Amino acid sequence: AKPHSPHHPPQDEVAAAAQRIVAPPGAGADFEQFHVTQNISPDGHDLYAEQLLIGDGILTELEATVDEPTEAEAAALFEENPGAWTDVCAAHILVASAEEASAVLDRLGAGEDFAALAIELSTDTGSGANGGDLGCRAPSGPTPYVAEFAAATMTGEVGTVVGPVETQFGFHLIRIDSRTEPTTEVLLQGLSEIQISEAVNAWYTSSIGGADVEIAAEWGTWTTDPLPRINPPVELVP
Repeated sequence: AKPHSPHHPPQDEVAAAAQRIVAPPGAGADFEQFHVTQNISPDGHDLYAEQLLIGDGILTELEATVDEPTEAEAAALFEENPGAWTDVCAAHILVASAEEASAVLDRLGAGEDFAALAIELSTDTGSGANGGDLGCRAPSGPTPYVAEFAAATMTGEVGTVVGPVETQFGFHLIRIDSRTEPTTEVLLQGLSEIQISEAVNAWYTSSIGGADVEIAAEWGTWTTDPLPRINPPVELVP
């Protein structure tokens, strides 16, 4: 069934949602103070709470339309882009030239400490101050590394220094501390979230695309091609 928006959730549910917006249950939140600090009216507060409930209801309906992902689908998701799901802990030293990188490698080979050299030499002052430490993340995930760097962290031997790897930022010597592949459970959860997000986007695009939308001329014109949006007036386009 196509999801629909309940027009008026029960008032007791709206009141409970309004309370949750202000503070966790039992925290003794002051609605009046909240309205002042957030510059919101009591009616606006209730309307927002009602909108949250409607959104939750739509999401629940959409979730019911999505089939449970299979382990085979999860495996295919990982195979398609391992770097988006693998947790890599790494550190690096960034320098301006291949010659400088070679000199750093010589010093590492002579027994000098990687972290100390990162503090002394790395032009990435943020990680350099922490001994080159970049923390742990998926190389091609939500906050990806540049492609060359990401590939090196995925293919280099764990426990070694890889490089120099050239990117748009310079030449990197990358120490790969660990690389952990996701469990099947993590992949299944991730795939489920992707499928639900796609269902939400499809429903939203279909719903708003079929809506009767009126836009004041000074704000532009409404279009649904290729996606629903407002086209600003020509004089406002940079």
